[in-house]
Amino acid sequence: MLNKMKDYGIDVELKQIHWNILRSNIQNYIKSQNLNYRAKLEQNNVTYVNNMATFRNPNHLIFSKKKENIIEFIETDKIDKQKVGEISADYIVIATGGRPNYLEDS
Repeated sequence: MLNKMKDYGIDVELKQIHWNILRSNIQNYIKSQNLNYRAKLEQNNVTYVNNMATFRNPNHLIFSKKKENIIEFIETDKIDKQKVGEISADYIVIATGGRPNYLEDS
């Protein structure tokens, strides 16, 4: 980026990178994006469930924060409402993916 600035007549010398500020700004940006995504879902009446899940049938989802509860349901096909939740809908979107790793203080 500094090399590109020279193309526009700007001479900049990089003296120091403030890693704590950079890390904090990146993490705050990620958090704000997550909040914006959640707000958009709510505005469009989309139910958001942040859990592990399995389909019971094409329009029925069983979910839990604990993997063991999902495995138990798969093995027994019995729903313990203390351990799992269920949701049904005409359309279900599952967004798999990773989570950002927050950098450690150093």
